[in-house]
Amino acid sequence: MSSIFDILYYPLGFLVRLCNAIVPNYAIALLLFALFIKLILLPFGIKQQKNSIKQASLRPREMAIRKKYAGRTDKPTQLKMNEEIQQLYQSENFNMFGSCINLLIQFPILMALYTVIRSPLQYVQMVSTQLIDKMEVRFLSLVNDETLVIPQAIKDAVARLSEANITALNADPSSVSSFQLQQIDMISALKNNEGLFDRFADIFAETNIASVADLPNFMLFGIDLSQTPTVALNWLILIPILTFVFLFFSMKITRRFTYQPTDQQSQDAMNSMKIMDFTMPLLSVWITFSVPAAIGLYWIYQNIFSTIQQIILAKVMPLPRFTEEDYKEAERKYLGSLSKKEKKKIRSLHHIDDDDVKAEAKEQKASPSPAPSPIDKPVLKRDERKRDARCESAETEAPKEKKKVRSLHRIDEEDEPSAEDKQN
Repeated sequence: MSSIFDILYYPLGFLVRLCNAIVPNYAIALLLFALFIKLILLPFGIKQQKNSIKQASLRPREMAIRKKYAGRTDKPTQLKMNEEIQQLYQSENFNMFGSCINLLIQFPILMALYTVIRSPLQYVQMVSTQLIDKMEVRFLSLVNDETLVIPQAIKDAVARLSEANITALNADPSSVSSFQLQQIDMISALKNNEGLFDRFADIFAETNIASVADLPNFMLFGIDLSQTPTVALNWLILIPILTFVFLFFSMKITRRFTYQPTDQQSQDAMNSMKIMDFTMPLLSVWITFSVPAAIGLYWIYQNIFSTIQQIILAKVMPLPRFTEEDYKEAERKYLGSLSKKEKKKIRSLHHIDDDDVKAEAKEQKASPSPAPSPIDKPVLKRDERKRDARCESAETEAPKEKKKVRSLHRIDEEDEPSAEDKQN
């Protein structure tokens, strides 16, 4: 293998050769090829539809979260809202990037197909690279033949070679690695010049190509799909135009049958999608002006089949529909879950201070005991004897008067005059 990507190029080339064997025309063969690729990738399309159904089923709960933070556009609030939505997705095992798998797989296939179509002798006809190098060197002596119609791309490639490079290539066809002719240009020269194939008979004798008819046929209604479209007024200009038209309407139709996330329904998101409706087709048009027309034709086929597949999957596996009552019920459940988390413990009035007492006890155990002050120090025995002596002397000098405790029933007896007072 001349490239690490040959592990992908050769299987695609085999599939293109199989389609070309069924219909010996590259335009129709690419139609079958696009259909086969779509069937191979159908499981990923089904998985993408299931992922969309999963996301749509979470819509009421997601809307409840968004309603909680409605009207608050500050960054911390938006981050908190997105965090709760991501937690919802994770709890339900939903992967928001699962819908991108199908597109990520199609892009490498498109890039690999570009190489396969530009090099059909190697990857479709299975001609060795050594024989292809000999064909390229053979064209060095043919570019100056005015009786032949040689593509301008071959003439330009030969004109860039120096005399030393030409001498080296004649000695060893693989000596100059920078010299490489496009295989579709060589096929075009062989088909457009009668008798030119006979000059390469010794090279093709080692392959399964016996005549010009065995070479890939890129013609469709008189249009050579091996050529790259230009802005000139010819039939090739139809490929970029049709690419824009089919991709534009494919995006519009597909969007109607796929789930649109809530964050894409805002006014800003709608404006962004309107811009994408034009930028993506325009980008595809720009690409078709830089690759052979067969690549643009395949892209048209791919968009048509993708739209048909999405419509069928939407009918077989429809997205869930929700009423206004479903949204209200989801909101009530969401608010109920929040109230349970935030609900405090209610204590009985008989034990209202129990927790405080327990808390104070824990704080006393946790906090270190303060160092005893001089006042709180334990009293020695001799100090106690001195204190007792002072107390006894104080009692003898000033005996303490005891107050008479009166009963409440006789509280007014002292106010009445005694019998002795009456006699006096």
